[in-house]
Amino acid sequence: LESVINVMFDMYTAAREQVAEDMEDEEDVQFASSCLKETSDVLFKMTEIIGSIIKLAAPLFVATLWSLCPIYASMRTSYFETESMVAACFYSDLAEFGGELTKPMFTPWLPFIVEMIDHPADVRQAAVYGLGVTAELHPDVFLVFKNEVLQGLHRVITMEDSREEENIFATENAICALGKIIQHHGESLDIGYEIPKWISYLPTDSKDEETDIIYKQFCHFAKLHPAHVFGENFELLGHMLTLIAEAFQSPQVKDETKQILTQTLQDIRTNSPPAAIQSAVQFTEHHNGNETIKQMIISTISA
Repeated sequence: LESVINVMFDMYTAAREQVAEDMEDEEDVQFASSCLKETSDVLFKMTEIIGSIIKLAAPLFVATLWSLCPIYASMRTSYFETESMVAACFYSDLAEFGGELTKPMFTPWLPFIVEMIDHPADVRQAAVYGLGVTAELHPDVFLVFKNEVLQGLHRVITMEDSREEENIFATENAICALGKIIQHHGESLDIGYEIPKWISYLPTDSKDEETDIIYKQFCHFAKLHPAHVFGENFELLGHMLTLIAEAFQSPQVKDETKQILTQTLQDIRTNSPPAAIQSAVQFTEHHNGNETIKQMIISTISA
């Protein structure tokens, strides 16, 4: 397997060197990138295979993974977006699936991954996903960069074109990563600021699978920090019901998550004052959306 990997990387490196010889400016870089597209597909597939190896059998391939680290490390600061992206993907796989075994491999990469928050969308998407994984699974490693990452995520989520088609997947991965930081590092954050700010970034509406995780995070925050979600006097309850309605309408939200959302509605019914529920129902009735879902929500919290 290691021999096959080396052959594939040698093939990509040879193609890269050939197109890179005459590069002098940004236009040349773009031309070279287009010339590398076919060979880049090999790089993507190779990285996917390596990710599967890390997920399924990392202990059997420790030496191979160490040998790959310098190869991917050389791509972290590449002027080719494809190379930066696969480097971020390699990092994410090490952090998500390698556990303690691969921690010495990916830990030195963190400063480079943090810098990628401000890179083009494809690179940013891979980087913020990896940072979310690190926050969740390796909090000790992440803690040093927590504040810098928080600032970066807020920055790219709120940038002017963050919801445009070319950026939406990266933006929603950033929202999900931010939710993981709040969820797993809440004791060291001002959650009275972070949770309402995070909720202000909802709803999500792309076809990205992170949408499902985001609405699970919403339910988690609603259960543990209701005052920060619904308001001290439940003044935000109506708006939260419209977000739940959006979640039920999303094809990316799985049945399991919809059950959790239903439980959240039942908790609202149990824990909210009747006057707040009545006001929220009126707010929901006048909100645009799927009438069947709206009536289901209203009947659940009013039962």
